[in-house]
Amino acid sequence: MSGQRRRWPAAERSYWEAVADAFDAEIFDVCGSDRNGVVAANIRRLASRRRTVMDLGCGVGRTLPLLSRLFGRVLAVDISGRCLDIARRRGLPNVEYIRADLARPGCRLPQCDSVVCINAILMTGVAECRNAFDALRRAVTTGGGLVLTVPSLESVLFTRTKIIAAAARRKQPYREKLDDYCRLGRTPGYFESAVVIDGVPTKHYLKEELVSLLTDRRFAISGIEKIEYGWDSEITNRPWPDRAPYPWDWCAVARKR
Repeated sequence: MSGQRRRWPAAERSYWEAVADAFDAEIFDVCGSDRNGVVAANIRRLASRRRTVMDLGCGVGRTLPLLSRLFGRVLAVDISGRCLDIARRRGLPNVEYIRADLARPGCRLPQCDSVVCINAILMTGVAECRNAFDALRRAVTTGGGLVLTVPSLESVLFTRTKIIAAAARRKQPYREKLDDYCRLGRTPGYFESAVVIDGVPTKHYLKEELVSLLTDRRFAISGIEKIEYGWDSEITNRPWPDRAPYPWDWCAVARKR
């Protein structure tokens, strides 16, 4: 496998049930790989023991210990019952668990003062992705805060330019090396911005696209930052050193109007 950062389709419950027991080995850890602690810092700015927070797409609960310390009440939401069972083993006293499918039309969840959603809206179908953003909006109280992270399409394109440049310097063909990293292009039933890594189509976002999706749902965006990762998280056997500029995902911070 040329790329270390494996991403997975979020719309199929059966997949997440199957992968739950190997979650830490198979699923990329955004917060654990965040070089500058961007996600945790933004979560702390929303925190209060008087507030409720939802971890939307919590997986096996990697972020729950932090949320449990910072907020008075935590709702952990995921499509996979098995993932939620594993998350419960953490034994956190102020966390409640809810199984829900964000991609389902009209998905409704309890409202919280803040919502944290870390690389959970990865659906490649247009309708499923929009359903998830609509569910996200409904889950936040008016005036409530949001920390949302999504994979960056710009980062994928940047990595591809580095592969091409490295191959050119060595007078090597680059097409196979690009395909080893990921594939882009039109795939029936998917967004054009779906990226196929290790055979798995996964939704990636342009920064401007993310702005549009949130503002269309009446979120006031206070900032969109890069979550930078080391190059080893993105691609192995690369002919360039592990230094800036690094690959990244997007972290949006917003409030619901």
